[in-house]
Amino acid sequence: MSREASETASKAVSKAASAATGAAGKISGVSDKISEAAGKMAESAQVSKDKKNEKRSTPCVLCGVPVGSKALKLNLDDLLICPECWKRASVLGVDLADITSQELSGLSARFKANLFLPVGEALPDQSADGMYDYCALNGCGTGFSRKSAHKHFKILQDNLRPDEKVLMAFIGKNDYVSVSEHGGNFAYAITDKRFIAGQHTMLGQAFQNVTLRHINDATFSMGLVNGIIVIDTDKVKYTIGIDKESALNVNNRIHAIFDATESEPETRPDHQSASVTPSSMSAADEILKYKQLLDLGALTQEEFDAKKKQLLAL
Repeated sequence: MSREASETASKAVSKAASAATGAAGKISGVSDKISEAAGKMAESAQVSKDKKNEKRSTPCVLCGVPVGSKALKLNLDDLLICPECWKRASVLGVDLADITSQELSGLSARFKANLFLPVGEALPDQSADGMYDYCALNGCGTGFSRKSAHKHFKILQDNLRPDEKVLMAFIGKNDYVSVSEHGGNFAYAITDKRFIAGQHTMLGQAFQNVTLRHINDATFSMGLVNGIIVIDTDKVKYTIGIDKESALNVNNRIHAIFDATESEPETRPDHQSASVTPSSMSAADEILKYKQLLDLGALTQEEFDAKKKQLLAL
């Protein structure tokens, strides 16, 4: 090969190598840009995820429990509320869409006074309105309407003894056989002394009461439409029909109160006293709190079961 041809070939190879280097540089640049874009996308996705997690963990303005993934926003200062509290407010007849700061403050006080009430502690408001608020906020039945339920609870209010404390209240259909066969809605309450029941009708009023020492047992079963709670006493057997979700809540609360009194002999139903010991009340109280968190979706079933075993020392 001539010298001239050799130089030409060398230049061609050098040019090709330079072009290849340039192409490699461009490819590297494109790769860097792709990596940078991917990094920004990942960072943006992480920020979005963090914001969602932060939103989920934000306390509900009414109950204080983390709002979860289905939080609802109030028009008032973009405050967040959990779906359960939205339903509770609806049952109470409160329109959250146009609520004022003052109204929200009052509603929050009602919620926090009634929700997660420690076992053995009296309702903050022992009136008919207070007992209905307790029912509505804790999912213990609502009856046909607030107005009619208030009339039933007013009978309980009027028959409370001066030193008597209401520990829980609920509403359901008495003498329940089926959806079409029952004795109508009654208001019920467990106090520190008695189990009481009342009904208001166009023909008059009915009031019944059994002291705690005469209660033998409380059982629960699930029907096709309603849950059925049976409270067996020395005098009469109360068969009460309530919607399934409310029936579960009522059953849990009844047994939390009864369980809290059975560790000491003097507090069992066949003895006079109905006091609650601090240690047993604490365990039942904690279990009830965790059950409410489970119902709100803040705990998984596994987490609830583990906590329950821990508290019961199983």
